[in-house]
Amino acid sequence: MPPNTSPESFLKKTARLVGRGRWWSLLVLASLLLPLAGATSPPAASSEIEPLIDASGEPDYAPDQVLVRFRPGVPESWKQFAHANAGAAVLASYDLVGGLQLVRLPKASSVKDAVELYQKQPGVLYAEPNYVVRALIEPNDPSYASQWNLRKIRAPEAWDLTTGSPDVVVAVIDTGIDYTHEDLAANMFRNEADCDQDGTDDDGNGYADDCYGVNAITGSGDPKDDHGHGTHVAGVIGAAGNNGLGVAGVNWTVHLLACKFLGQDGSGLTSHAIRCLNYVAKMRDRGANIVAVNASWGGAGSSQALMDAIDALRPRGILFVAAAGNAQTNNDVAPFYPAVFYLPNLIAVAATDGSDRRWYSIGICPLPGPCPTGGSNAGRRTVHLGAPGVGIMSSSLPSKYLSGRHRHLGGCPPRHRGGRPAQGLQSCPGVEGSSEPVAHRRR
Repeated sequence: MPPNTSPESFLKKTARLVGRGRWWSLLVLASLLLPLAGATSPPAASSEIEPLIDASGEPDYAPDQVLVRFRPGVPESWKQFAHANAGAAVLASYDLVGGLQLVRLPKASSVKDAVELYQKQPGVLYAEPNYVVRALIEPNDPSYASQWNLRKIRAPEAWDLTTGSPDVVVAVIDTGIDYTHEDLAANMFRNEADCDQDGTDDDGNGYADDCYGVNAITGSGDPKDDHGHGTHVAGVIGAAGNNGLGVAGVNWTVHLLACKFLGQDGSGLTSHAIRCLNYVAKMRDRGANIVAVNASWGGAGSSQALMDAIDALRPRGILFVAAAGNAQTNNDVAPFYPAVFYLPNLIAVAATDGSDRRWYSIGICPLPGPCPTGGSNAGRRTVHLGAPGVGIMSSSLPSKYLSGRHRHLGGCPPRHRGGRPAQGLQSCPGVEGSSEPVAHRRR
């Protein structure tokens, strides 16, 4: 959020990005700010809150890959020379970020040495490791009573105005989505040209049979979830409401576009996240009304390539909503990426509890059962909002519904006063034992 900008002003500006004067724009914003705490369930020892660093204290990355971006206008022969000099082979290029390529290094090569070698080339804008990121794990729906978060953000009042729109598409970049789930199937985005499952790329977008989205890991058109995190996120955003099943999403009606880049272990590579963003931009350019990307994941590695890809969504009117992280640290001091990127189309969200305070594992859980370990990150300069983020009931795997940690616009709820939901956005209360609020007015 830019300096000297109040949360009210910030939300008004972001609302204009997704739809001027439309009530569903704020409803979509609210839904995106929930699925950001991380895990789909409270495990005994949460891998999502472990620092993404190796024994040397460096951020984890792929041992044989480098992301390199060439300056505009660099001849192809110069690029080939730079790759040959490093002994590297090109694995992928990205239309979304001009000049960006992913390369594979020869065996026994050092990523650090290769990055330094590329950076010495006059035609190279930057080179960096391929960092690892990880997932941060009143309708008639039977489990609605367990969805304390919806009442906390005063969703029923918003539903008096709108319950969503089938014209809105939200991209969930995560572990995929179970698009056959009983509470999600009706709200899945459909790329009708490729829903025939004939094994061909009918619309020429680079993926065969990408009816519901893509798998950036395999390069296929099947984003089926094999972990559960993405399915949980999707349910918070858009589980079908008032259908007599399971839970209700903040949006009863919305279209969910899936891009799987996190594997069965909940981790993934930056290059695959960029591949997802490349797909999102391509589908937006082809007419899909994608208004936002949900990113409930992150890591310790700062990637200029990922920042450039997120920034490239901005002229397309796409918001990028990122998790602040679950390490119970200060993002101003120990950055968590991509949440800390300083971009006008990025919103970083912390998790709050049932008392509207920053979530700590030592606090009181809003639902029965053991409290998950960890705690939400914060940051006066790098975290914009707080929202309910623990004990959130939603769709999941392998069971149909599960209580987990994800967040939405609840810690700083929009007050629906005078028919203007962006007005009256309140500052979150200070953290217990700390003078630092999750979000605050900048003067």
